[in-house]
Amino acid sequence: MKFVTICFLLALTIAVGCKKGDAGPKGDTGPMGNANIQYSAWDSTFSGTSATWNVPALTQAVLNNSVVMVYARQNGVYVYPLPYDNVNGSGFYVNMLLSLGQIKLFCNPSYNLNQFAFRYVIAPGNTPISSLQPNPPAITLYHTTP
Repeated sequence: MKFVTICFLLALTIAVGCKKGDAGPKGDTGPMGNANIQYSAWDSTFSGTSATWNVPALTQAVLNNSVVMVYARQNGVYVYPLPYDNVNGSGFYVNMLLSLGQIKLFCNPSYNLNQFAFRYVIAPGNTPISSLQPNPPAITLYHTTP
């Protein structure tokens, strides 16, 4: 009984003894959270099985320091990240190559690029990973012979 009384008094002390503190000062407004992501409108002006998309935003700095993603939208419904290769044996693929100022698009001969609309997205890099990681520890290999 003594133990129950002590537990009750301890719980009551904790419940009554705690009070919410005053609110601190309001912090500064931070930068927008979009990380300067750029994207194009959907472009459906391509035809044939290969085409060159002129993209002035693909500068050498962007190619060296950013992530560039390309998407294909089919029938206004299905969106595929490129490169896309259907592994079901149908041979369907849509692919791309990035170069300075251009994206080269191509698909397998049984399709036509006019069946798709394309969009690119550029996510600029801010800090290379190598500058975030300390020097890796030395690795010691041990080899024992039986």
